Amino acid sequence: MQAAWRRRKILELLCVRRHIKIGELAKRFDVTSRTIYSDIEKLSLAYPIYTTSGRGSGGVHLMDDYTPAQHRLTAKQIDFLERIIPTLPVEDQFIAESILQNFASI
Repeated sequence: MQAAWRRRKILELLCVRRHIKIGELAKRFDVTSRTIYSDIEKLSLAYPIYTTSGRGSGGVHLMDDYTPAQHRLTAKQIDFLERIIPTLPVEDQFIAESILQNFASI
C-alpha cells in the first residue's frame, strides 16, 4: 500500500468522522502506529490535523472549521458543456445538465 494513498484515505476518514484513534487507523491500514504518526505528521503540514492523548478523546483530530474544497467547474468548462448539451441525445442532456447543477460555480 502506497503512503500517499493511505494518507489520502486517512484525510477522507477525518473529513467524515472528525476524530479517529491511532490504533484504529493502524489496524484499518495494516501498518504500525508509528507509521500512522508519520502519516499524520506529513498531513499536518498541509491540513489542520492534530493529535491528542488520553482515554476516550485521544487520537487524531481535524479542526472543526475545516471543510474540504468543493470541486467546481471553470467558466470555460461551463461554457463548453452549455454549447454541447443541445447536440447530445436527450438522456445525455439530462446527465450533462446534472453535472452543471452539481459542479458549476454560482
